[in-house]
Amino acid sequence: MQATMQKNKKMPLKRHHKRQATVLGLRIQTYQQAKTRTKKAWKSQSQRLQR
Repeated sequence: MQATMQKNKKMPLKRHHKRQATVLGLRIQTYQQAKTRTKKAWKSQSQRLQR
């Protein structure tokens, strides 16, 4: 119990930070997905142009 109390004293904004981190992670995930999607589309388009 005491250890957790000390931790909370050290990091009072831990809960908020965790939420921010998850939001950031989701943003990064969506960004990466969009990146891969555009890359795939670009690749297919370039192949089409080559043909």
